[in-house]
Amino acid sequence: MDSSASAFTDTLPDGLQETLLAVLDAALELSDADFGNIQLLGEDGRFRLVAQRGFPDWWIQHWDNRSAQAHGVSAERLRSEQRIFVEDVRQSPMFSASADAEAMARLGVQAAQSTPLRGRSGQVIGLFSTHYRRPLHPSERALKVLDLLAEHAAFAIERAQAETALTELEARAFAVYVHAPIGIFEVEMGTLRVTRANPAFCRMLGYTEAELIGLHTLDDLTHPDDRAVGWRSWKKVLRSGTGNHRDVRNKRYLHKNGEPVWVERDVSFVPDAH
Repeated sequence: MDSSASAFTDTLPDGLQETLLAVLDAALELSDADFGNIQLLGEDGRFRLVAQRGFPDWWIQHWDNRSAQAHGVSAERLRSEQRIFVEDVRQSPMFSASADAEAMARLGVQAAQSTPLRGRSGQVIGLFSTHYRRPLHPSERALKVLDLLAEHAAFAIERAQAETALTELEARAFAVYVHAPIGIFEVEMGTLRVTRANPAFCRMLGYTEAELIGLHTLDDLTHPDDRAVGWRSWKKVLRSGTGNHRDVRNKRYLHKNGEPVWVERDVSFVPDAH
C-alpha cells in the first residue's frame, strides 16, 4: 500500500500537502525519479515527513522510527547545507548503517539526492529528496529542475505557514475583542451605523449586538447634548487619514432605557484598502 505521508501531516496547513504532492509528481516525471519525499525541519531539530510519492507503508514506518535522529542523506544534508547526490548508495558511507542499507536494498534504491528547502531568510526549513532504482549521474538539466521545484516547495511552505500564523493572530485578536472588559464597537464611515459591538459594549447600553447592528447610528446612541462634541471629535479623527490617530474624551451615551451612561471614549480610525 502506498501512503502519501506519515502521521505528521495532520499538523500541516490546509492545502499545503496537495501542493507538495504536486511538486513531487513533477519531480518524478521531470527527473525520472522513482520515489520522492519532502521533509520539514521542526523546532526540535527533527525532520518530519510531510509528503511522499512511491514509498510503501513499511518504508514510512522505518523512516518515522529513525526520524528521532537525522540519518543518511538527510544527516549529511543538514551538516553541509548543500545538495547531496549519492550516485550509488551501495558504495556510499552515508548508508553504512545496517537498518538504512537494508531498507534501501529492500526498496531497490540505488541512487538518491536531497536538496535543501530554504526560506526567504536563507535558512534551511526542510528537505526535498528523490530516489532512483539505478545508479545515476545527474545531468545539469535535472539539477536545475530540482532546484526550481525546491524553490516552489519552500515558497508554498512559507506562504502556508504565514497564512496559518495570520489566522491564529486574528483568532487571538477576536478573543481579546470578545472577552475585553471595556466596550468596543465599530461604525461605518458614511452612515455612522453600528456594524459591530462586543459583549461589554452591549451590556453597557443594554442592547444585544443584533439590536445595535444596522438599526442604530452613533447619533442614536449619543446623548443629544453631546452630539455636537462627538461630531467634532469624529471629524478630527477622519481628517487625520491614518489608522493611528486617536481622540479620547468623556461623553454620554444613552442606555436602552433612556438613562445617560458616562463613558471615557477612545476613537480610532481604522482604514481599509481604499
